[in-house]
Amino acid sequence: MALASPVTKRRPLWTAVCRAGASEPAGTPPNKSYCGTSGEGNLRVLLIVGSWHFILSNILSRRGLLRHPLKVRVPKTLAQQFKAIGYEPKDVTYLGLSHMHFDHIGNVGLFPASTLLMQDEEYEAAFGPDSAKYGNDPASYPTLKANPVTRLSGDHDVFGDGSVVIKRTAGHTPGHQSLFLKLPKTGNILLSGDLAHFSKNWKHRRVPSFNFDKEMSVKAMDDMAKFIKDNKATLWIQHDLEQNAKM
Repeated sequence: MALASPVTKRRPLWTAVCRAGASEPAGTPPNKSYCGTSGEGNLRVLLIVGSWHFILSNILSRRGLLRHPLKVRVPKTLAQQFKAIGYEPKDVTYLGLSHMHFDHIGNVGLFPASTLLMQDEEYEAAFGPDSAKYGNDPASYPTLKANPVTRLSGDHDVFGDGSVVIKRTAGHTPGHQSLFLKLPKTGNILLSGDLAHFSKNWKHRRVPSFNFDKEMSVKAMDDMAKFIKDNKATLWIQHDLEQNAKM
């Protein structure tokens, strides 16, 4: 993964990326966490798309998804990686999550003061009475509801200059969102979340059976394909093992 070089103080572009790839079982696609600094040196936005640094087996077993324990580890915890680039979790201003599935909310408890940026439907699916219906478990994110929150109802230009834009990509979940970034060296990037899980799924518009809505999922992929072309962007697919290996 390329790291963008510092930019001027005039534009709050992302200038650093924390990579927290899990050491997962053979054949399991990786998941990552990404963070970014603004030109002022503040840690302005963090998009968490995974990176659990503890055992997931209790959560999965409780849902009946595992017969045997599954351990997901990272060489360095996210907190350790923050320290390595000279920041602390408390420095994060905004917390953006692609969606609320367990493998995309690792470490949210590190950021109790960060403002959560989340689509209305995803917020209701996470904290409403029917959270289990949407595959969410509030016990996995016990502190998150106390975070300050900006609830969204569509795309959101975080800084108002097009450098960091949340794109509404509902379909995988009711309020799924992806993140568009303009990086001075790497160029324009769209971080997928679970817009598509693999490159072949993206190419052939394949939708997993567990997605919230198939038609919405296909429409989101079509919309983002046009957006990527129009903005000369590259799609980073978080779960794609082959693509991640090239970064």
